[in-house]
Amino acid sequence: MKYGIVSYNQYVNFVNYGSILQSYALQQALDKLGIDNTIVDYCCKTMVHADKDNPVPLMQDTDPVALECCVQSLPDIHAVNRKFDLFWDKYCRKTAEKYNADNFTDLDFDGYICGSDTIWNIEEFAGFDPGYFADFAEMKGKRNITYSASMGDAIFSDDDKKILAEKMNNFTAISLREARMIDELTSWYGKEIACTVDPTLLLDQEDYAKLEQNSPLKPKEKYLLLYSRQYNPDMNDYADRMAADNGWKIVDISLRYINKDRHIMAYNTGIEEFLNLLRDAQCVVTNSFHGVIFSMQYRCPFHAFFRTGTSSKTQFLLDRFGLGQRHVKDSNILLNNDIDWNSVWKSVHEQREDSLAYLRKELL
Repeated sequence: MKYGIVSYNQYVNFVNYGSILQSYALQQALDKLGIDNTIVDYCCKTMVHADKDNPVPLMQDTDPVALECCVQSLPDIHAVNRKFDLFWDKYCRKTAEKYNADNFTDLDFDGYICGSDTIWNIEEFAGFDPGYFADFAEMKGKRNITYSASMGDAIFSDDDKKILAEKMNNFTAISLREARMIDELTSWYGKEIACTVDPTLLLDQEDYAKLEQNSPLKPKEKYLLLYSRQYNPDMNDYADRMAADNGWKIVDISLRYINKDRHIMAYNTGIEEFLNLLRDAQCVVTNSFHGVIFSMQYRCPFHAFFRTGTSSKTQFLLDRFGLGQRHVKDSNILLNNDIDWNSVWKSVHEQREDSLAYLRKELL
């Protein structure tokens, strides 16, 4: 059987390493299982008319300084988008045609895999995107599953829950990335719903190492990697103090352009360079869900902050692998860099095997 992967990947508002790497990782994992698959080059309805080279209108931060920082970062935004385009074309096996809600027809697949990432976050995607819920006529009646679909922190009204319960019938099997609503959804679905790991954890560091390219912004001195997907002054101050106490530089992947006088600004970092920076960082300070996961992949000590709309998924990620202590609850107190990676990866490997078993059962 031939499967199409439908997810949130290349068409994003801002630099998002996780969104494209989760699609890449799922495809690689399916290849290893011998499952015939192709990524559907799909743009969700909320991003069809968005200009990712000018994300200013889509910013959550609306204060004048944040807006000006974004404008000052536009050259880096343009540069990194081209790097993402190249990665998408080079490393992701996908349909020749691009699809959206207006042309999702006549695809040659026996079924679809929807996921991963926050494709079931109805607040992020302004409702129930038909591609993410296998709701196009082209998809219905086929062997459709979800893999690690996430709802993020979305709140579902009673009416939303009725719609969700109906759309779940488009799938022969469902797995979610977080356990948040599994019991409730199982009662509607009438079948077991699995809790599977993010697809980026289906691969090992060695799988990502082959993608690495040396970053020209990497300093010769030791450095801390600051990866911020939403400005947080406490997180910035925390990173500054951590670096100062240890005599480290800071490589800063953020839109906070005014940090340029004290940080090495690296928003133009491509995916391959991002992985390379992670490999050699002394530690990572981040409010990115996938920033945490790739710190785990590279066994790099990390300090996790939460950001708007992501707290539940990041907390669940930390807790499921015994890493709850890595959440920075008080930014005035610097965490140490001690992590029992053997214990973490024992848990990852166990849960990975359960996740792969789900894919084998439902797709082979």
